[in-house]
Amino acid sequence: MQNNFIDVLFDGPPGPIAGRFVEVENAEGKSIAAGEWLARGDGLWSLRIGVNADPKLIATATELVGALIHIQEYWNGGENERAMTDALNHIVETAQAAITKASA
Repeated sequence: MQNNFIDVLFDGPPGPIAGRFVEVENAEGKSIAAGEWLARGDGLWSLRIGVNADPKLIATATELVGALIHIQEYWNGGENERAMTDALNHIVETAQAAITKASA
């Protein structure tokens, strides 16, 4: 059973007359303080729930995706070995730089 989730509970389904917020629970069904209520100033309220994403990992993933796109652009089914070698060298260099950056 997967236990890496939270449930945001309402007393009814979405629709023209939507349910009201009840609470937030963890996977064990225990109430948790998942965020902070904020008045937005436009008549609406938000429950701001923080996301624990490491900016270094996000940047690293973005760079690695760029390197993969680079390979895809140069891939031509093996018709040009030099282009593929250049593309693979590029991804290896990008990966090494990303690992260094993420480890700093």
